[in-house]
Amino acid sequence: MVLQHSAAYLALSVLVLFASAQSEGEQCLLQRSRSKVHAHVDSAVLQDKGNSSMEIDLLKVDSLAWSTNIGQEFHKCEGSHFKVDYSGTNGGMVVTKGMLLRKGLCPDKPNGTVPKFTQSLTCEAKATGCHMWCSPVWQSHHDSLDWGAFDARCRGWDGSFHNEDTDCATMGRVFTWARVDVPASKNQLDLTFAISDTCTHWCSPLWVTIYDPKNWAKSYRWCINKKDEWGGCDNAEEVPMSSWHDRSYPFHLFMQKHGYVAENFVLELAVYAEFESPEIMINSIKLKHVKEATTTPAPVNKLVTMTCGSEPSCGENHQCCRRGDSEVDAKCCPKDWSCCEDSCCPSFYTCNITEFGHTCKPPVGEVYEKPAICAL
Repeated sequence: MVLQHSAAYLALSVLVLFASAQSEGEQCLLQRSRSKVHAHVDSAVLQDKGNSSMEIDLLKVDSLAWSTNIGQEFHKCEGSHFKVDYSGTNGGMVVTKGMLLRKGLCPDKPNGTVPKFTQSLTCEAKATGCHMWCSPVWQSHHDSLDWGAFDARCRGWDGSFHNEDTDCATMGRVFTWARVDVPASKNQLDLTFAISDTCTHWCSPLWVTIYDPKNWAKSYRWCINKKDEWGGCDNAEEVPMSSWHDRSYPFHLFMQKHGYVAENFVLELAVYAEFESPEIMINSIKLKHVKEATTTPAPVNKLVTMTCGSEPSCGENHQCCRRGDSEVDAKCCPKDWSCCEDSCCPSFYTCNITEFGHTCKPPVGEVYEKPAICAL
């Protein structure tokens, strides 16, 4: 399937195109900032590049485009970088025509200990992690009180930059990120990276995330050397600094988590840091198709099952909450929550169903416990 949303969502920020190698020195990034930039990635090229028999080297392909927050309207964190076709020696590691991501040093206060930015993004009354136009997606306390509303906030983004979103200034001080569309036939990322500058608290030198661009609430995230509990990591790993690491990230884990296969994915690389300036270098980044082996024979008779609202099915840690026997009024909810017709209701909330609809409200006199970061 051809990615249809590419031109829209790539318009949100700085556009980084791989140019043909025409000079011996490091090539400059082609940067165009703000929301009025419109890039077109040739759909025919995407489909051709997405042939399942081919491997795509993202350091060489000249027809796929990266978007990044570096240079966006509200981004004011000096020292943050996203560079392609990068050659240099950092932290004792040498890379030639590779990639570099660095989050600049721009804390709320020098030598601070309380992560004020992360705290506000998590704990403020109406804070949400759905700011796809300028940030990776995460889950705030407000989001966790109503997963259905979180899902709705992250769904249907048209790719435009929201220049009224002043929270983007805060996010630019804790994130450096870059994204690229994944051709439809690719189902695995092979990455060789090194941590050339590390960090010690409220940070992660690398997040690798795949999103369903139809609903950015649906993602799978691998976190490298994360410090403190933040970011919605599905898989975490510790690796030594100043050495190359070869990793494969299979996209089928998204299906195991959410219970459906996205039509296509967006790949995101991000550096998160509240107080420090971690850096990641990449000397190989490839998308490929890996044939998945099956040991289960096909059933003789197909079992007819109902969809769950807009989703074909729910993930292993979710259940389908539906209104009556409706296929439309249904939603995938965490198994440890209760169903209130087609809404996700925390197990200790009160669900009240009437002929006029339903409500899901917290018990009177009780307060939903906030994450520990909110008490710092």
